[in-house]
Amino acid sequence: MRTRWVPAILLGFAALAPAEALAQAEGNVNVQIGLRTLDREPWGEVDDQWAWGVQADFGSGRWPVHVQVGLHASEREKRRTSCFVWFCDVGGVELKGTLQEASLGVVKIWSPGERVRPFLGAGGEVVNAELKDRRTGVDHEETSAAAYAAGGVFWQTPKSARVRLNSGVEAKIVLGAHLKIDGAEESADYYQLAYLIGVGW
Repeated sequence: MRTRWVPAILLGFAALAPAEALAQAEGNVNVQIGLRTLDREPWGEVDDQWAWGVQADFGSGRWPVHVQVGLHASEREKRRTSCFVWFCDVGGVELKGTLQEASLGVVKIWSPGERVRPFLGAGGEVVNAELKDRRTGVDHEETSAAAYAAGGVFWQTPKSARVRLNSGVEAKIVLGAHLKIDGAEESADYYQLAYLIGVGW
């Protein structure tokens, strides 16, 4: 999946921002690691997938919300296993499900205290979904547009440091992603719970 347009969007916002806004720039860059769950059909035994990604938000102290961009992915494999008494042999991959995404949206981050940062965000994604089943010959890949909504909270070290450390959790849902199998449109929607760690300024 091509995601070369993401850096171009960031450069475009930077070019349009006035010097005063850049002087008051603030934002965060966080790495996410979590677990996402897709619909049981057509994903079957790979509907629960480990997920990872990187997400960045940026804005000015005067902006009501921050612009948010991200790159995300998840994957799960089921391997052939044969057992005899206590001995098991793990063979090749029988079923593999993969998602890759690029997202663009907005996020509102509140500062009710010195360290607590609750947030809510929403936007759009380009989702590339792929399902390979060597048992049935299914090997399908499709890219579609989807919408997402996310919320959570992270804790941030005090503002006395120029760069502050972030640590928190995020819940996310994606709707509208799909994958066509034998002419039928199957869902690639999911919900996800992730741990995030990163830096802010």
